Amino acid sequence: MPDFTYPSNDLQQRQRLLSTLGSFWSDVYAGVSQVEDYVSARGELEQQGFVDLQEAVDSISRLTVPVFHTERHYQLSLQESSRDTTEAAQLRFGGDGVFGTSGHFYGRAQVEHWAFPLPADLVDVYLITNRITDPSRTLVNGIDFIVNAAQSTITFKKNPFDNELFVQSDVLTDDVVTDKEIDLWLHNAKFDHLHVYTHFSHIFNTQLPSSAHARQLLNAVMDAVTNGTAKEQVTQALSALTDISLAKEAEEVVEITKDHSHTLVLTDKNVYRFSKRATTLVAKGDKVIAGQALVDSLQIFELNRGTLPGVRALALEEGYLATGYYGPLQFENKIEPLTVIENDVTARTRLEFPVSGHPLDVTKFFDDMHANGIARGKTLANLMDIRTVQVGEPIAANLPTTINPFEFLVENVLRGNVFLATLKVGDIGKEALGFEYGHLLRRVIPPHTGMLLLLELQGFRDSVTLGNDVETLGTFTGLTPLEDQIPGDSSVSPESGALVGTERVSIHTVSGTCQ
Repeated sequence: MPDFTYPSNDLQQRQRLLSTLGSFWSDVYAGVSQVEDYVSARGELEQQGFVDLQEAVDSISRLTVPVFHTERHYQLSLQESSRDTTEAAQLRFGGDGVFGTSGHFYGRAQVEHWAFPLPADLVDVYLITNRITDPSRTLVNGIDFIVNAAQSTITFKKNPFDNELFVQSDVLTDDVVTDKEIDLWLHNAKFDHLHVYTHFSHIFNTQLPSSAHARQLLNAVMDAVTNGTAKEQVTQALSALTDISLAKEAEEVVEITKDHSHTLVLTDKNVYRFSKRATTLVAKGDKVIAGQALVDSLQIFELNRGTLPGVRALALEEGYLATGYYGPLQFENKIEPLTVIENDVTARTRLEFPVSGHPLDVTKFFDDMHANGIARGKTLANLMDIRTVQVGEPIAANLPTTINPFEFLVENVLRGNVFLATLKVGDIGKEALGFEYGHLLRRVIPPHTGMLLLLELQGFRDSVTLGNDVETLGTFTGLTPLEDQIPGDSSVSPESGALVGTERVSIHTVSGTCQ
């Protein structure tokens, strides 16, 4: 993030603008203050042109394309009749409000507010004043008002028409006063002109929303296309899809703390905000590099060296299994007993271990594995034989007594060309793009490489206190998965960026316990 500097150019310096007129106007002319005010006002006007020019220059590169167009000073006219009173209505004592209607529900606070419409492309503003220079009333976003870009509304904490510092004027219709109007000045208002889509993302037949995360996803995908996919592009894309930040550059952690709803990781260069439940992977004083995970909410594990990631289980589905299976097979990351069947119907030693899934699928898995081993000259039992001199079929005494199914899967099957991404769904940020744009990531992963996305659904843990005469149950909230719309078959409508059909996302429950 660039440092904020003021003044950042000559247009913001009154004395320098005045000096360009010559010494007569700056030193001799008696009304120099009026001239100074004039050149300052003219400088303010020219700064908007400078902003427009800078946005045009930045739009040349996908790395710097502006997310929004900025209007330094925008005049917003509000009419009193446009106020949305339905949502703002407050139920008062003695009134005729009915429970369950007009937004009146038990446990939900009713706060009086005033909502007005905004232009459709106006998405954000930080400050509102009653005039451009020397304002006597300033409203701050998040304190005095909030902007709802999706509904194109601005909601005030207090009725702006009740504030005499906002000058009101009459609206006349046929010389009759029909309404009241006030003018507000919006400073550095943000307008959505679809720069990210119109300049770059249209080449993927995908209209990415206008956001910093959308630009990050775009750059990750295009870097993968032009330079070849690497771990950096995958992590940056997943970070954009989930709104879980990674380290931006080489920096040092100076503090880790929490506020009322977030975990904060502070470095000497940036501040990172995560879910309050996130577990940090770094400590104060640690040096991190660009792309490094700071919390366990989003992690990438490369399995090419057989390294065992700390996950509870992994499910393999269609695409990783042979044909003829009814559903996925789940391999748990824990020590399980190894079952040794000596001298089975094939006169060979057969091994089995606990695998979750449809019973017929589990039987087929071990039948196929044993048959393939016989066809290739070595069964799983032969490969796990611990004897120095392996003569004849191994018996139970020649084999390990336990096995970790997940470790066996990673070390022997997935380590060649698969990497694992783990995501805690409860830690996904509010500004996440969502996996409806995940098809862009699938298009850049090399064909010889597979990515497994493991979603961890987190629930709330509550205790039950049982007694002789009283039972107390804490608030228990069931687990609700995120709801993402998945478009139709991409083969029918490629521009829709579909996930169904040739590009499909599936989620499977690994385990669950209620005690």
